[in-house]
Amino acid sequence: MDDKHRHNSFLSRAADALGTLFKRTPGKTLYVHMGTHKTGTSALQLFLSRNREPLAAAGIAYPELGTTPEGAHHLLANALKGPPFPVLQPDRSPEEYLEALHGEFEQFSQVLLSSEIFMRLLPCFGPNASPDLSTLERLQSVADRVCPIVYFRPQEDYLESFYRQMILDQLQASPAEFAQGRYLDYVQVCKELGQIFGDNNVVARVYDKQQFPQGELFADFLSIFKVPLSEEFAATDLQLNPSFVPDAIEFRRLLNCVG
Repeated sequence: MDDKHRHNSFLSRAADALGTLFKRTPGKTLYVHMGTHKTGTSALQLFLSRNREPLAAAGIAYPELGTTPEGAHHLLANALKGPPFPVLQPDRSPEEYLEALHGEFEQFSQVLLSSEIFMRLLPCFGPNASPDLSTLERLQSVADRVCPIVYFRPQEDYLESFYRQMILDQLQASPAEFAQGRYLDYVQVCKELGQIFGDNNVVARVYDKQQFPQGELFADFLSIFKVPLSEEFAATDLQLNPSFVPDAIEFRRLLNCVG
């Protein structure tokens, strides 16, 4: 077994131990899909936003509250995070968003949010992240239970994919320089989430297309809610994490350096 297969096996066992399969409890549950980055989050958010009706039929609300045109709850997450605001500036205060989010539970017992910006609220995310856990704790005021959902891919794949994206966004750093500031400790992510919401509520999944039901990320995500991926769900043509030739990425980085 090579290093990559051993790493995937470790991630799979870790996900099982961290609560990939969990028992539902009565009451109102808020699910917060937080990424991680480069695990098909944009495609998944577009898929969820296009399928609000079949999700509602399954008892799950995917609110339009605080979403971007692509269906991500970046405005809501940004309001909780506070400035500086990545992506877009929120149009409401944190209190107004939380009050409106609480109202979603008048019709549904399960409400789902999705934004990678929620990950920035964890101290372990990086030097520019929130210094404490109190910001995320505010989500507990709107539901009886909060379940964060996180996908993990092997670190080397995560860093490579994230680096490609940042190069296309004008990054000038070398791969080594980038990796030093972006290594994400998955164990620490789960530990901090467990501190806020309880270890049993953390839903950790392995981002591996070979392990997904039907080979589909959407099917794997819906399985968290015991919902099958049926013909009622509209597909999305957004490609999951497109790849680029390494020489092309290095050429683009050099262009970034010379402006």
